[in-house]
Formats: sequence, structure tokens, C-alpha cells
Amino acid sequence: MRSQVVGYGQTPFGRAEDKTLADLAAEAGRAALESAGVGADAVQAIFVGTYAGVALGRQGFLAAVVASRLRAGSVPVMAAEGACASGTLAF
Repeated sequence: MRSQVVGYGQTPFGRAEDKTLADLAAEAGRAALESAGVGADAVQAIFVGTYAGVALGRQGFLAAVVASRLRAGSVPVMAAEGACASGTLAF
């Protein structure tokens, strides 16, 4: 099996008191789709790295929520929580 990253997105650093963790993750997902030049229908899987999403953000199942907000359909999803290594774990 081969895989590749074709797009990347992130939200600005700083306080986002008016947004939830799911809002921020979906915003980053939309930016990644735009960066890749593809629509949500091209997504084959979603991997999310987060730090203490349940404990601090009260957001479980973050990858599934992101898939729903992006309208990516029924794709495999995975969320990884590993403090400062969360992004690496998700990748």
C-alpha cells in the first residue's frame, strides 16, 4: 500500500476562544483540501493528531467529527494523542 500527503492545512497560532477544537480541526482540514486542489470526495482516510482533545477540549472522536464536517463520506478515520508527538503519531 502506498500513501502520500498532497495537501496541508493549519489554523493560525493564538487564542481562538470563539471556536471549538472541532471547528479548528475542520478549518485545518478545509485548508488542506484547498492546498491539495481536491474536493472532499477525493479523501480516502483522515488522520488527526491532537493533544488532550478529550481532557481539555471535551471533544472525543475528533477524526470522525472532522470527516463529517468536511463531508468526506464514510472514510476510515484515526485520531492520535501523544502530547508534542501527536502529529508524528498521526502521520
